Amino acid sequence: MGRVVNKDRCTLRDVCYSDLPTLYSFESDPAWYTMAKVKPRSEADFELAWKRIFRDWADDKIGVVQKTVLLDGEVCGTIGCRLIENRWEIGYGFAKSYWGQGIATCAVNLFLDGLVERPLYAKVAVTNIASIRVLTKNKFVLVKTQTSEETDRFLDREESVFIREHTGK
Repeated sequence: MGRVVNKDRCTLRDVCYSDLPTLYSFESDPAWYTMAKVKPRSEADFELAWKRIFRDWADDKIGVVQKTVLLDGEVCGTIGCRLIENRWEIGYGFAKSYWGQGIATCAVNLFLDGLVERPLYAKVAVTNIASIRVLTKNKFVLVKTQTSEETDRFLDREESVFIREHTGK
Protein backbone atom coordinates (compact mmCIF):
# COMPACT_ATOMS: atom_id res chain seq x y z
CA MET A 1 0.00 0.00 0.00
CA GLY A 2 1.31 3.45 -0.97
CA ARG A 3 2.00 6.19 1.50
CA VAL A 4 -0.67 8.80 2.03
CA VAL A 5 0.19 12.47 2.33
CA ASN A 6 -2.52 14.42 4.11
CA LYS A 7 -3.71 17.88 3.19
CA ASP A 8 -2.04 19.37 6.25
CA ARG A 9 1.37 18.56 4.79
CA CYS A 10 0.61 19.17 1.10
CA THR A 11 -0.45 22.66 0.07
CA LEU A 12 -0.87 24.68 -3.11
CA ARG A 13 -0.12 28.34 -3.73
CA ASP A 14 0.31 30.63 -6.71
CA VAL A 15 3.56 30.21 -8.60
CA CYS A 16 6.13 32.92 -7.81
CA TYR A 17 9.09 34.05 -9.89
CA SER A 18 11.32 32.77 -7.10
CA ASP A 19 9.96 29.23 -7.70
CA LEU A 20 11.21 29.08 -11.28
CA PRO A 21 14.83 27.97 -10.69
CA THR A 22 13.61 25.11 -8.49
CA LEU A 23 10.88 24.11 -10.94
CA TYR A 24 13.37 24.20 -13.80
CA SER A 25 15.75 21.93 -11.87
CA PHE A 26 12.92 19.38 -11.54
CA GLU A 27 11.98 19.59 -15.20
CA SER A 28 15.56 19.36 -16.43
CA ASP A 29 16.12 16.02 -14.67
CA PRO A 30 16.43 13.32 -17.38
CA ALA A 31 14.27 10.94 -15.32
CA TRP A 32 11.51 13.57 -15.24
CA TYR A 33 11.36 14.35 -18.95
CA THR A 34 11.88 10.72 -19.96
CA MET A 35 8.98 9.59 -17.77
CA ALA A 36 6.71 12.35 -19.10
CA LYS A 37 7.79 11.77 -22.72
CA VAL A 38 8.54 15.45 -23.20
CA LYS A 39 11.52 17.06 -24.83
CA PRO A 40 13.96 18.74 -22.51
CA ARG A 41 13.98 22.49 -22.94
CA SER A 42 16.60 25.10 -22.28
CA GLU A 43 16.41 27.32 -19.26
CA ALA A 44 15.76 30.26 -21.62
CA ASP A 45 12.77 28.47 -23.22
CA PHE A 46 11.46 27.51 -19.77
CA GLU A 47 11.71 31.11 -18.57
CA LEU A 48 10.06 32.41 -21.76
CA ALA A 49 7.08 30.09 -21.26
CA TRP A 50 6.68 31.30 -17.69
CA LYS A 51 7.05 34.96 -18.67
CA ARG A 52 4.09 34.47 -21.02
CA ILE A 53 2.05 32.90 -18.21
CA PHE A 54 2.87 35.71 -15.77
CA ARG A 55 2.08 38.32 -18.45
CA ASP A 56 -1.28 36.69 -19.21
CA TRP A 57 -2.13 36.63 -15.50
CA ALA A 58 -1.24 40.32 -15.19
CA ASP A 59 -3.52 41.07 -18.16
CA ASP A 60 -6.36 39.04 -16.57
CA LYS A 61 -6.37 36.59 -19.45
CA ILE A 62 -7.89 33.23 -18.73
CA GLY A 63 -6.51 30.01 -20.09
CA VAL A 64 -3.89 28.96 -17.58
CA VAL A 65 -4.27 28.03 -13.92
CA GLN A 66 -0.97 27.05 -12.31
CA LYS A 67 0.03 26.33 -8.71
CA THR A 68 3.20 25.46 -6.88
CA VAL A 69 2.94 22.31 -4.77
CA LEU A 70 4.56 22.38 -1.34
CA LEU A 71 5.22 19.53 1.04
CA ASP A 72 5.83 20.72 4.59
CA GLY A 73 6.53 24.17 3.11
CA GLU A 74 9.13 22.94 0.59
CA VAL A 75 8.56 23.36 -3.16
CA CYS A 76 8.19 19.87 -4.59
CA GLY A 77 6.36 20.41 -7.87
CA THR A 78 3.77 22.21 -9.90
CA ILE A 79 0.22 21.49 -11.01
CA GLY A 80 -2.05 23.32 -13.37
CA CYS A 81 -4.46 23.25 -16.22
CA ARG A 82 -4.76 25.14 -19.42
CA LEU A 83 -7.32 25.69 -22.09
CA ILE A 84 -6.31 23.81 -25.24
CA GLU A 85 -8.69 23.75 -28.19
CA ASN A 86 -11.67 24.57 -25.93
CA ARG A 87 -10.80 21.81 -23.44
CA TRP A 88 -9.24 22.21 -20.00
CA GLU A 89 -6.25 19.86 -19.61
CA ILE A 90 -4.51 19.16 -16.32
CA GLY A 91 -0.81 18.54 -15.95
CA TYR A 92 1.63 18.22 -13.10
CA GLY A 93 5.24 17.43 -12.39
CA PHE A 94 7.28 16.73 -9.28
CA ALA A 95 10.92 16.41 -8.42
CA LYS A 96 12.04 12.80 -8.62
CA SER A 97 12.90 12.85 -4.91
CA TYR A 98 9.17 13.27 -4.19
CA TRP A 99 7.89 10.45 -6.41
CA GLY A 100 6.04 7.55 -4.80
CA GLN A 101 5.00 9.41 -1.65
CA GLY A 102 1.36 10.15 -2.48
CA ILE A 103 2.06 13.83 -3.05
CA ALA A 104 0.73 13.91 -6.62
CA THR A 105 -2.52 12.24 -5.55
CA CYS A 106 -2.97 14.75 -2.74
CA ALA A 107 -2.03 17.73 -4.95
CA VAL A 108 -4.48 16.72 -7.69
CA ASN A 109 -7.20 16.34 -5.06
CA LEU A 110 -6.45 19.78 -3.61
CA PHE A 111 -6.30 21.31 -7.08
CA LEU A 112 -9.67 19.83 -8.02
CA ASP A 113 -11.18 21.24 -4.80
CA GLY A 114 -10.39 24.75 -5.98
CA LEU A 115 -11.16 24.36 -9.66
CA VAL A 116 -14.58 24.87 -11.22
CA GLU A 117 -13.60 24.05 -14.80
CA ARG A 118 -15.14 20.77 -16.00
CA PRO A 119 -14.91 18.57 -17.79
CA LEU A 120 -11.19 18.32 -17.20
CA TYR A 121 -8.96 16.19 -19.41
CA ALA A 122 -5.54 14.61 -18.90
CA LYS A 123 -3.17 12.98 -21.37
CA VAL A 124 -0.56 10.63 -19.96
CA ALA A 125 2.05 8.43 -21.61
CA VAL A 126 0.82 4.84 -21.29
CA THR A 127 4.17 3.97 -19.72
CA ASN A 128 3.61 6.45 -16.88
CA ILE A 129 1.76 4.01 -14.62
CA ALA A 130 2.18 6.17 -11.50
CA SER A 131 0.45 9.15 -13.10
CA ILE A 132 -2.34 6.92 -14.39
CA ARG A 133 -2.89 5.76 -10.78
CA VAL A 134 -2.97 9.37 -9.56
CA LEU A 135 -5.68 10.23 -12.08
CA THR A 136 -7.84 7.18 -11.38
CA LYS A 137 -7.60 7.77 -7.61
CA ASN A 138 -8.98 11.25 -8.32
CA LYS A 139 -11.97 9.94 -10.30
CA PHE A 140 -10.62 10.53 -13.79
CA VAL A 141 -11.97 7.95 -16.23
CA LEU A 142 -10.04 6.49 -19.17
CA VAL A 143 -11.65 7.61 -22.43
CA LYS A 144 -9.22 6.19 -25.00
CA THR A 145 -5.65 5.38 -25.86
CA GLN A 146 -4.15 7.10 -28.85
CA THR A 147 -0.91 7.74 -30.68
CA SER A 148 0.21 11.34 -30.57
CA GLU A 149 2.72 12.70 -33.03
CA GLU A 150 5.81 14.58 -32.00
CA THR A 151 5.40 18.29 -31.33
CA ASP A 152 7.76 21.06 -30.30
CA ARG A 153 7.26 19.99 -26.69
CA PHE A 154 6.25 16.31 -26.73
CA LEU A 155 7.82 13.18 -28.15
CA ASP A 156 5.65 10.90 -30.25
CA ARG A 157 4.00 8.52 -27.84
CA GLU A 158 1.15 6.25 -26.99
CA GLU A 159 -0.98 8.09 -24.49
CA SER A 160 -4.04 7.48 -22.40
CA VAL A 161 -6.70 10.19 -22.42
CA PHE A 162 -8.71 10.68 -19.21
CA ILE A 163 -11.68 12.84 -18.33
CA ARG A 164 -13.05 14.10 -15.02
CA GLU A 165 -16.64 15.24 -15.22
CA HIS A 166 -18.67 17.10 -12.59
CA THR A 167 -18.62 14.17 -10.18
CA GLY A 168 -18.04 15.93 -6.89
CA LYS A 169 -15.96 14.09 -4.34
